[in-house]
Amino acid sequence: MTDKLPDHDLFDFGGSFFPSDSVVAFFNSEADANAVKAEINTKLPAARCEVFSPKKVHEWASDGLANAGFIASLGYGIKIVEKHEELSKAGKWSIIAHVPGESGTEIAMAAIRKKPFFQANKYNTLTVEDLS
Repeated sequence: MTDKLPDHDLFDFGGSFFPSDSVVAFFNSEADANAVKAEINTKLPAARCEVFSPKKVHEWASDGLANAGFIASLGYGIKIVEKHEELSKAGKWSIIAHVPGESGTEIAMAAIRKKPFFQANKYNTLTVEDLS
């Protein structure tokens, strides 16, 4: 577990969590999240996949919700951050994998689907896909 942000931009112009070209997914345990991370990093070394604790995600989500601007509050992204906060409160571990393109997304999702997961989203340039 790193609990540090990847080096790409994670927020949109409205202040919402929006890690473009990344898949975000939530798991029951740190072990499941680390197993998925290991597979993604093996198959896609450039993915920069990282595991985040429920505590860290809860801090980010709560802060993001408290400080979201008007534009952010109107978007779908804020609803996803609310779900992230809910999952973190339930003790779910998460990953963020920077995987541009469809082939990278498919490889990441093949690894994610090997473990029970609660939510998976792909953040594209302007949209968020539900991959659950």
